[in-house]
Parts: sequence; C-alpha cells; structure tokens
Amino acid sequence: MSKFIKIAADGSHLPADAATEFAGILNLRDQIVTAYAGDKDLKQKDAEKACAKLTQIPGYTPWELISDKDAELIVDRRFCNPAVDPEEYPHIKSDWHWTRTPDASSPADFAWIVFFGTGNIIRSNRYYRYRALAVCRPLPASQQ
Repeated sequence: MSKFIKIAADGSHLPADAATEFAGILNLRDQIVTAYAGDKDLKQKDAEKACAKLTQIPGYTPWELISDKDAELIVDRRFCNPAVDPEEYPHIKSDWHWTRTPDASSPADFAWIVFFGTGNIIRSNRYYRYRALAVCRPLPASQQ
C-alpha cells in the first residue's frame, strides 16, 4: 500500500504510478502536500513568492514555502541521499531547500535551510540560492 497520494490540479486523487502531471504529493502520515516551485535555486524571498504563485488545489490550503517544522517531519535519518522515506516522499531531491522560518538571532538576514541529503537543518543568509519546496494541507471538512 502506498504511503502517498498524487494530487491532480483539480484536487482529485491519482494512483501512485500515474504518469500524468500532478500538482503535489499528499503524504498520508504527515497530511501535508509537497511540490517544487520550479527547478531553479532561488533567494529566500523569491522562493516564498514562487510557492505562493502555485495554483491552489481545490480543498487545500494555499501553497507556502515549507517551514522548519514541516521539514523536520519529512526528514527521516534512516535514509540518506535523500534523507527521507522514499515510499512517503518519492519526489524529494537530495539538495538544500529554503524554509520560511527566520533565524531568531538575525531574522532580517538569515532563515533556516534543510539539506535533504543528510537531514541537516542550519541557518543561511537569505541572499543565497536554494530550492523552493512548497507545502499545503487538506482543508478541514468544516471549511470545504
């Protein structure tokens, strides 16, 4: 049994082996949908904007750049390159990724980044360029 569901742009579920385009991947354990906001490395501010521009999936919250807490949910140090369970997050790349979480010691200049190669989370200057992983969540039934 698959640990994720591919989500189509209209919010419908696709089979795990679907060859068609999908808007995101819903992880069944964490209940978050993830998708890359492009293939380029971006400055942190541009990564946030790229995630916000993704087309919203009906029945899900708006897209936003992943937080450090969500990154910690995804990291699974039983694995390496990438440090995620490939049955839960088959699309996560072994690379550095921005989070939207500012570093409290210097929030204007630094934010947290995650390296999905090993699972390390460190701070970095917001002007460096890394990947942008977007997240959204299913809306509660009361909001649908």
